[in-house]
Amino acid sequence: VRPKTEGTIAVVGTLSGSEMQLAIPVLFETKVNGEEFTLVEETALLSGASAPVFVTVLAGGKADYIASIGAEVPYTFRIRNNTDTALADIVAVVKFEGKLFDWNGVKTNGTYNSTEHTIRFSAAQVSKLRALDPKDTVEVSGRIKLLKTFPMETENDKNFTLKGTIEV
Repeated sequence: VRPKTEGTIAVVGTLSGSEMQLAIPVLFETKVNGEEFTLVEETALLSGASAPVFVTVLAGGKADYIASIGAEVPYTFRIRNNTDTALADIVAVVKFEGKLFDWNGVKTNGTYNSTEHTIRFSAAQVSKLRALDPKDTVEVSGRIKLLKTFPMETENDKNFTLKGTIEV
C-alpha cells in the first residue's frame, strides 16, 4: 500500500476439520531511512460453525474404490446430522458424472432422472429422511453399472474419472 492510501488484503481459503479455526499472523512494518519498524503485529483468528450435515461417500464399500470396466459399482452416501436438533424432511440428490457410466444400469430405490443423471432420495424412499435425530446417520445407496468397453472418442482419451456428488 502506498503512503497516504488505503488498501484491502483478502485471505481466501476453506476452514475444515473439527475445530473450524484458522490463525492468520498479521505483521505491518514500515521502513524509515533504511531502518524497519513494526507498526502492528497481531494474530487474526477466523472461526466458523461446523457443518450441520456431514456426508461420507463410499463406492464398493471404500472411500478410494478403483472400479473395473463393466463392473456394477455399489455406492453409499452416509448422511450424519451434526446438530443437536432433529432434521426434518431431508432431501438428498446424488449426481453422477463420467463417460464410463452405463446410464441404463442404474439400480436404486430413489427417483432416477435419466436426463440429469441424478437420483433423488426423500422420506418417500428412505423413511429415516423424514426425521434424522441429532448425531444420527442415514444411508442412501444403490448400484450403477460401468460400460463394458472404454468410450474412446479421441486418441487422447485415458484416465477416465467417475464422480458421484450429493446435495443435501
